[in-house]
Amino acid sequence: MRIVNAMSLRALLLLGIALGAGLGFTGTASADSCSGGGTFTITGTTVSSSSACVGAITIPTSVTAIGDNAFQNATGLTSVTFATTSSVTSIGSQAFYGATSLTSITIPTSVTSIGSFAFYGATGLTSVTFAAPSMVTSIGSSAFSGATSLTSITIPDSVTSIGSNAFSNASSLTSATLPSGLTTINLATFKNATALTSITIPNSVTLINYEAFWGASSLTRLTIPSSVTSIREWAFRDMTALTRIEFLGNLPTCEAVMGMCSIPFDGSNNATVYRFASATGWPAIGSTYFGRPQAYLVLPPPAPTAVAGSASATITVAAATPGPTPDTYTVTAVGNPSKTCTVTAPATDCTVNGLTNGSSYTFTAVANTASPVASSVASTASNAVTPMTAASAPTSLTATAHDQSIDVAFTAGANGGSAITNYEYRLNGTGSWTAFSPAQTTSPVTITGLTNGTTYTVELRAITSYNAAGTASAASTAVTPTAPARDSTTTLAAMSAANPLPLTTRSTTTGTSIVTTFTAPGPGVVRHVGTVPGSRRGSRAATLTVCTYTKTITAAGVVEIKCNLNSAGRRLRTQQALVITLTTTYTPTSGTPMVSTKNVKLSRASVAKAPTPTSTTPSSVTG
Repeated sequence: MRIVNAMSLRALLLLGIALGAGLGFTGTASADSCSGGGTFTITGTTVSSSSACVGAITIPTSVTAIGDNAFQNATGLTSVTFATTSSVTSIGSQAFYGATSLTSITIPTSVTSIGSFAFYGATGLTSVTFAAPSMVTSIGSSAFSGATSLTSITIPDSVTSIGSNAFSNASSLTSATLPSGLTTINLATFKNATALTSITIPNSVTLINYEAFWGASSLTRLTIPSSVTSIREWAFRDMTALTRIEFLGNLPTCEAVMGMCSIPFDGSNNATVYRFASATGWPAIGSTYFGRPQAYLVLPPPAPTAVAGSASATITVAAATPGPTPDTYTVTAVGNPSKTCTVTAPATDCTVNGLTNGSSYTFTAVANTASPVASSVASTASNAVTPMTAASAPTSLTATAHDQSIDVAFTAGANGGSAITNYEYRLNGTGSWTAFSPAQTTSPVTITGLTNGTTYTVELRAITSYNAAGTASAASTAVTPTAPARDSTTTLAAMSAANPLPLTTRSTTTGTSIVTTFTAPGPGVVRHVGTVPGSRRGSRAATLTVCTYTKTITAAGVVEIKCNLNSAGRRLRTQQALVITLTTTYTPTSGTPMVSTKNVKLSRASVAKAPTPTSTTPSSVTG
């Protein structure tokens, strides 16, 4: 028996349509408008025709069918929307034939059939979506033939029949997902689908028909499930990029419909046929199958699972089915072929070492058998992982004592592959570690709340997003915080007179913060200390520190200093107004320190008493 080619099928279809046209549609006719001009006619419950339809249309709920030729050659039609509760059950033959401006369509759940040539030559169509749950059971011959802009399609599992040439000449189609119950890949279904690179034939297909993949010239690998028992001639003709055609079952028969069953691979000159060693009916390895060389097949494992370590990753693999159980797996970092490890059965994982902390990696696995000697292609890539480790210890700690505080300058260690989010400190090598609050991430850091006259050493360690705490530093040299001398005003005045700091005269407060600005002549470190006389309530010391601030300056320019009141300062301010002496010391990278003092008055803070709301009046500042 001979197969009727696609053009003959179309001629017969057109003849059938012509013969049936005299029957007409029954029911009352009404016209609906297209958004850009023209109309479409509804006869009874069927869209029967259109006239100069341009722009978008909406198919009303009352319609149950898009009739044959309804929008044939409606080149100005751009959008078709079905009612949310659509009643359309069929899209007729040539319904949207030549609708070249239609870019996308969603097939409603009510539709059960798509007719032959329904979207033939719809060259602007880029997207076809089947609304879930789909009820479509059949897609007619040449339904999407010549849809040259369609790039991918997922056909729902409800479909059991796809007609011949359904996606022929769909030259932009790169991937197609076929329904799980399909039994036949029909005549020329993907003929000249020249961009097709990915397709999975379901394990329900028994027949691959004449010319099914003829000219699918971008497909490099095709897997034939064990369910396939028959292949017809020229099924895989002119697949010039095809290098692997993998058969998962026994030898299928080749049906000679055109008397040429000897050439299913005609023109596919780069293909090798792979099959399992246990499969029956095949010629011996070393001989050819319809002119193509054979090799033993091992399927690649599923995508492996990776877990990051320190400068390493552990990769877990599993065997693919069906086929032989691999003896080993070769794991390789994608893009880093020297980073490998081997899984030897019965083990299921191995560790790739020598990775760079902080860099992202994925991995593939190749399955290998020893008898017969064979290897799979690489698996799909694993999940991405980033090896990390704890941060290295800070070095070169230099501690400088101040009134009730210590500044610690240091050189940061390696972060281990993740950003440093804070530091912790420990005093005198004992007790618990304390995280800076608010977080401090750069040198120098300031430790406050210390006891004057007590000697301290300091250790630091970094906190990163990978590890709660890095390696601890060596202890700093011992330093002792000391209260300023009683005649410090005279001393500071003398220093200021000798080398004054160009401090601006404007000071403001923001809540419990005192903000001051000055112009730094160059790089250095500025330290800001606010004190009140010790005779104030709550302290018997000569002075009480109520705020400190240290900042590293990298270049000349205007610098803003913000001194936040500590708990003692905030407590005192609720009791009475404060006159705070701000001492600002600027130590340049090279040169003589510069000092300035300034008195700032903060009014007494309001204390809220229910139900009166808290005052929002800002504190007064003088200086």
